[in-house]
Amino acid sequence: MGYIVSDQQQNPRLVQACTRLDKAISRLEAALKAKVPGNGVGNGALTEELAALRDENAALKQTNDTVSCRLDGAIDRLRGILD
Repeated sequence: MGYIVSDQQQNPRLVQACTRLDKAISRLEAALKAKVPGNGVGNGALTEELAALRDENAALKQTNDTVSCRLDGAIDRLRGILD
């Protein structure tokens, strides 16, 4: 370890690089903690987005059912005309 300290004292660019690396690692760790579910941070937004997507999915299912019924009716009418 003394060798590294000795090298850092002789090379200021190495000291700067190590400092920047430490700061970058700290930022990455903070970002990871903010995105990990279960730590309380950001869960409210995820819950709201999930609820919105579920509502949208329910609306799309209803639209799909409506369109399906209308298509079935149109197909039945066309079959009646062709028969």
